[in-house]
This record gives sequence, C-alpha cells and structure tokens, in this order.
Amino acid sequence: MYRTWIALFTLALLSPIGLSAEDVCKSDEVHKDNLCWHRARQKMTLEKAEQFCTSEGYRLPTMEEARALLSQYPGKQVKELGQVFGVKGPFFFWVQQNPESDKVQIVLPGTSMTMDLDPTSKLYAQCVRNPD
Repeated sequence: MYRTWIALFTLALLSPIGLSAEDVCKSDEVHKDNLCWHRARQKMTLEKAEQFCTSEGYRLPTMEEARALLSQYPGKQVKELGQVFGVKGPFFFWVQQNPESDKVQIVLPGTSMTMDLDPTSKLYAQCVRNPD
C-alpha cells in the first residue's frame, strides 16, 4: 500500500502541469473563445490593420471568430465587450476578408449582421492568436 502511494505521488510530480489558455495569453491580451485577443491602440485602414497584426505575430480574426465573440454581447451588452478591450463607444473592428469577394465587410457589434465598408475607413485592429 505504501509503495502504491509513493508511486502515485511520484507520477503526479513528474506529470506536466497543464496551464489554462488564460495563463498563456500575454498581459496585454484578452482570453476569449480559446483565442488571445489584442487590440491596437489606434484605428487604422484594413491594409494597415493586416500589416500591424502580422508584424506583432497575430492575424485578423475570421468573420466566424468575430461573429462568435460579438454574439456573446447582444444589443446594448456590446458596451460590456468594449470595456473588456478598453474601448468607449461602438466596438467596430476589422476581420479577415474573403479574397474572392469584391466587398469588404465587418460584423456589426450587437448583431450578427454584416456591413459593407470602404477598406480605407479607419477601425481598430483587433488581432488574434492561438494560445501557446
């Protein structure tokens, strides 16, 4: 019996300790939907947002990822999401675009609807990465 307890204790010590995704997101990131989200401090065009995210080791979220995040904050609750990311007012951000489409679209906060937008408009770059 004593040897069994020692074996179990040793096995527990030697097993890798699992970290939650929240523990592997950086201090300037927010953990949501199993992704680490990082927001640029200023608004920028779609092209600049793509460049910013890539240069920082991120990517723009997909339309599906953005829709999943925003659907958790319907209607006026979208203000709560803005507070999570330190944004006052409407929380609009760029998403990856369909290369086969001639339209540039974003997901409207508080809804699951999309909106066509000029790529030279300035929105936040909301970048994502998978946790380490």
